[in-house]
Amino acid sequence: MRLFLIKIGWFSVLCSGVYLMLLFAVGTFAPQSFKPNLKYTKGTYGYTNTRLQDIKKQSNLDVLVVGSSHAYRGFDPRIFKANGYQMFNLGSSAQTPTQTLLLLKRYLKNKKVGTLLYEVYPTTFSIDGVESSLDIIANDQNDMLSFAMACQMKHAKVANTLVYAYMDQLLHPVAITEPKHKKEDTYVEGGYVQRIQGTYTANYLPKSTLKIDPKQWAAFQEIIQLVKQKEIRLLLVFAPVTKALYQSYTNLPYFENKIKAQGEYYNFNGRVALEDHLHFYDSNHLNQAGVTLFNAKVMQQLFPPRTIAQPEKNKK
Repeated sequence: MRLFLIKIGWFSVLCSGVYLMLLFAVGTFAPQSFKPNLKYTKGTYGYTNTRLQDIKKQSNLDVLVVGSSHAYRGFDPRIFKANGYQMFNLGSSAQTPTQTLLLLKRYLKNKKVGTLLYEVYPTTFSIDGVESSLDIIANDQNDMLSFAMACQMKHAKVANTLVYAYMDQLLHPVAITEPKHKKEDTYVEGGYVQRIQGTYTANYLPKSTLKIDPKQWAAFQEIIQLVKQKEIRLLLVFAPVTKALYQSYTNLPYFENKIKAQGEYYNFNGRVALEDHLHFYDSNHLNQAGVTLFNAKVMQQLFPPRTIAQPEKNKK
C-alpha cells in the first residue's frame, strides 16, 4: 500500500510538471484559436492594466467608484475634482460582484475611503464573471484572493489563465505601459476612459428578464458588510443607459426592490436630460457629452459642494 501511494505521488508530480510545461508553451506560442481554455492578454480593451497600476499610488480618497464599464466610462474624476472631491475609478469591463469583492479586499486594506460609489448595472448580477476574472488576472498582480476567486468560479479557462499568469508574472515582473490613446478611447488619470465621439442610432431591443445569480448576490452582500465594517458610506447607483435598453427590461422593479433593501440606491435613468442619439455611443455607454450631464446631476444630488482653496495672490 505504501509503495502504491508513493507511485501515485510521483505520478501526480510528473503530470503536474507536464501540465505546467504544456500550459506555458501553449500560452506563450499558440494563437488564441488554439487555446480556447486559456486567455491571457495584458493591456487590452478598457485600460484595466493602467488603472490597476494607478490605484496602487492612491492613499486617501473621498470617493472610490467600482462596477462595470458603465463605471469607468461613466464617472469622470475631473468633474469630481472640480467640485472638491478626490475620486478614483476602479471599474472594469463586465465586473460582477465577485470581482468587485476581490478588488475591494485587495485595495481597501491600505486606503482611507470616504464613499464607495457602486455602479449596480443589473446584468452584472446575472453573468458568470468569467470575462472580468480573466481581465483582472491578466492585468493585476495575483495573490491568494485570485486563487480563491478561481476556486469559486470553477471554470477551466479561469483556472488555466491564473496558473499561466503566476508563471508569466514571475518571469516578467515589470509592468507594461499602455498608450494614453487607443482608437476612440483616451485614458484619463484617475481610472476614467473618455469617449468623445460617437452617437447611437436608437433601435428596438428585444425584451429581457433580469435574473440574479445566487453566487453574485452572496458576493454583493459580502461587499455591503465589508463596507459597513470599514465605516464607508455606500452609494448604489444605476447609471443611465439608452431608453431603448432601459425599456427592454421586463421586471426592473424586481431588481430595484432587492437593491433598495441593501442601502442608498439611486436610479439616474430618466433623471438626466439625455437623448439616445446625442449622448450615447452605443446602447449602454455615454459619450463625453452625456458623462458631463450625468456627473453634474450626480454631484448635485449626492455630493454637497465643497469650497476649493484658491492660492493667495502676492500682496504688493
